[in-house]
Amino acid sequence: MRFYEYGDENSPTVVYIHGMGCDVLKSFKVPIEVMQSDYRIIAVSLDGYDGEASTFSTINNQAKKISEFLNKNYNGKVYAVIGMSMGGFIALDLLCRYCIKTEKLILDSGYTDNLPFAKTIAGTVSWGFDCLIHDKHRRLVKDGMKMIMGYCFDKKELHDNPSRQTIYNSEYSCMTYKRPDNIRKLQACEVTYLYGEKEKQMIKGMRTLKTYLPNLQEISWRNVGHGEVMAEKPEQYAQKLKSLL
Repeated sequence: MRFYEYGDENSPTVVYIHGMGCDVLKSFKVPIEVMQSDYRIIAVSLDGYDGEASTFSTINNQAKKISEFLNKNYNGKVYAVIGMSMGGFIALDLLCRYCIKTEKLILDSGYTDNLPFAKTIAGTVSWGFDCLIHDKHRRLVKDGMKMIMGYCFDKKELHDNPSRQTIYNSEYSCMTYKRPDNIRKLQACEVTYLYGEKEKQMIKGMRTLKTYLPNLQEISWRNVGHGEVMAEKPEQYAQKLKSLL
């Protein structure tokens, strides 16, 4: 795991946790450029996506490592945490199970309920990402991803070569994720959930979260799928995040 830090260390600190398959320095490049003049940005590069000889294991393990870094370097308190997709699951664990304090939590399509057939789907997804990265069966994979999530990432957002095991573990961890028992403690901070109209599973997840966090603010992107605004309109995405901070 790597932590990339930008901006004045005396500015409010914002932690960004990327999604499955993504390279944080590609997918979050524009928001870093837009926000670093006003905020201290910590861009987390998760295990398996950090260019090291590491493998993503579990959501809980990643949250623990981030908490150790924040406790050591930021006294366990930051201004905001942003979690994109899988990064949202990690953010929930970070704040609930490891008690990192924050004023704002932004989940960009960052939660779903448990889903069936987790092992089978995780295997299929790891195969699909491998195809996208290595230019194999691209049309088949893209059509499948668009049907399920409304959008399919391209190589420009993805990490160059995450292992099949890293992708499998990432997907399986999301599909079997269990909400923290103390999730209602997040009512003490401002929680925003961003989602695209085409990503049905993430919308269901947001509605579940709202039963525990009734003050959760939901913001919908019209006619887009999972991660599409981040990937295709990064300036718009950056400005939206900045406005929420």
